[in-house]
Order: sequence, then structure tokens, then C-alpha cells
Amino acid sequence: MDPDAEARRSAQEDIRAQLSLAGELGGCGVFVIPILDYTQNYPGGPRTGRTRDGAREGLTDSLAELAAHAHQAGATLLFEVINRYESPVANSLTECAEIVQRVAQINFRLNANLFHMNIEEDDPVAALRQHWTVLGHFHAGDSMRT
Repeated sequence: MDPDAEARRSAQEDIRAQLSLAGELGGCGVFVIPILDYTQNYPGGPRTGRTRDGAREGLTDSLAELAAHAHQAGATLLFEVINRYESPVANSLTECAEIVQRVAQINFRLNANLFHMNIEEDDPVAALRQHWTVLGHFHAGDSMRT
């Protein structure tokens, strides 16, 4: 969620092109990762002036547009749940599942990433069980990201 409107438009255009290609390849998925936005955690990071709720609303709107394109293209849009050190907008499976439910497109799903879940979830297994209906992918990686 770049603070620059042209950069956001360009990024969405790129993702739409990837979704179109994924559809041509037979319904593959495209991952989107909501890094940064208004975060103060990274020195020199973008300062949008948005609140966390405002940033989440903007993200939800953008994802809804992309999910609609994914549906038309016959592809899946996979929203990766990431930790608070990479984005303050939505970090738990519960927070991200709420966004998926608001967008309400069958082809818009969560990517649960165990690296991030180990930071954010008190009980990763319980979180997976609670939100399995909105999962489209599960990434099991180690804490060293190798």
C-alpha cells in the first residue's frame, strides 16, 4: 500500500497481469503480501498518514478489486498473513480471515505461513482449525527462512 497513488495503480496493474497469466495457465494462484503500509517499524519506510483501520480499509478495497479480476481470469488470489514486524495492518489468521470474508470472492483465499504464525498466533494449530474454510495454501517454512 504505497502512499503514492501512481505506484499503487502500477502495482495493481502488474498483479492483474499476473492473475490473467495464472488463469491462462490453468487456474494457478498469485500471492499478495501486504508489506509495510503506514508502519513506523522500518526506518525510511513510507508514511501514509493512515490509521491502522484506514490502512486495512484501503487494503480490503484493493484486494476486492484484484479478487474480482482473479475471478474473471479463472485464477486464485492468495493473501499471505504476515507478522507485525513486516506490516501492522493485519497479522493474525483471524484478522486476515475477516478481510477474506468482507471481500467475499470464492477465489480469494488465505496463505497461512508458519513462519509468521509462530510470531502472531498463540496456538497455530487452533488458528488453522478455526480458519480452514478460508485457506487456499499453507506454507510450512522454518524460522531461518531457508
